[in-house]
Formats: sequence, C-alpha cells, structure tokens
Amino acid sequence: MASNLTNFYESLEIMLKGMGGIFIVILIFFVLIKVLERLFPVENK
Repeated sequence: MASNLTNFYESLEIMLKGMGGIFIVILIFFVLIKVLERLFPVENK
C-alpha cells in the first residue's frame, strides 16, 4: 500500500513540473508578442 502512495506522490511531482513548463512556455510567447508589439506598433488606418 505504501508503494502505491509513493508512486502517486512521485507522479504528482512530475505532473506539476510538466504543467509548470507548459505555463512558462505560454508566458514566454505572451511576453515575446508584447515586446514585438512595442517594437513594431500597429498602424490604425
């Protein structure tokens, strides 16, 4: 029974690292888009 709980907690740790990585990648894209918008502003016609 203890090994099942140990495996569960280890899988939770791996899952949290994976979700954190996904959010970091999304955040990098968001910041990159904001920087590009400041460098090249959109011209309103």
